[in-house]
Amino acid sequence: MRRLFILVAMMALCGCTTVRSFAAPEHRLPDRPLTIVVMRPDVEVSWLTAGGVAQPNADWTASARTALIGALTAEQGARGNSVRLLGEQSGEAARLVADYEALHRTVADQIAQFKYAGMILPTKRGKFDWTLGPGVRQLGEMAGGGDYALFLYARDSFASDGRLALQIVGAALGGYVPGGERFVYLSLIDLRTGDIIWFNLLASARGDLRDPEGARATIDTLMRTLPARAGARP
Repeated sequence: MRRLFILVAMMALCGCTTVRSFAAPEHRLPDRPLTIVVMRPDVEVSWLTAGGVAQPNADWTASARTALIGALTAEQGARGNSVRLLGEQSGEAARLVADYEALHRTVADQIAQFKYAGMILPTKRGKFDWTLGPGVRQLGEMAGGGDYALFLYARDSFASDGRLALQIVGAALGGYVPGGERFVYLSLIDLRTGDIIWFNLLASARGDLRDPEGARATIDTLMRTLPARAGARP
C-alpha cells in the first residue's frame, strides 16, 4: 500500500478534498434491489505527533469504523439495497478471507500506480479491467449470499498541539507542514466474476471520520459515481 500512501500525501497537499473514481465502462448494476457484502473495513485513526509520526488510537478507530459502516448502510438503504457485513470467520474460511484481503490490497496498489499516479501501463490504457478472480464468490457464500462485495479502506489523523505549533511556524516562514489527513477508498467487486467494477478514492485535509456526520459526508461523496442501474437512462 506504499503507493497509496504516497498518493494521498500528494493529493492532500492542496489542503482541499480530492475525489476521483474509475469504473468498468460497460458494467451496469442490475435493475433490482441488491445485496452488498461489506468486507471487514480496514480503518485506522491516528494522533499525529510533532515529528509527524502517526500513533493509532483504538477508541477513535472504533468510532470511525462504526460511523463509516452506519453511513454506508444508510446510503445503500436509500438506494433500496441491503448491506451484509462479513462476520469473523475461523479456520480455513478465515484464511481465505485474509488471502482475498491481501490480494485486494495488492490490486488496489496497482490501480493507484497505473490510474492515479500518472504511470501508464499499455495493457490498461483506456481500460479498467482489474479482477480478484471468480473464486471471490466464496465470500458471498460466507455472508449468506450477495451480489457485490465492497472493500472499505480508511485512514484519518489529527495533529497534536506540537504538530499544530510546527504548522504555524512553517506558515510564518513561508513553508508547509502537513497536518491531519483523511484518505478513504471504496472498491466494488462483482461476486459472480470477481471483477472490480468500480473504485473511488477520496483524499482530504478536512473532515472527521469519527463523527457520524463526517463519515456520512465522506460516504455520500464517494458513492456519487457508483455505476448506474441497468434500467437507468444513459
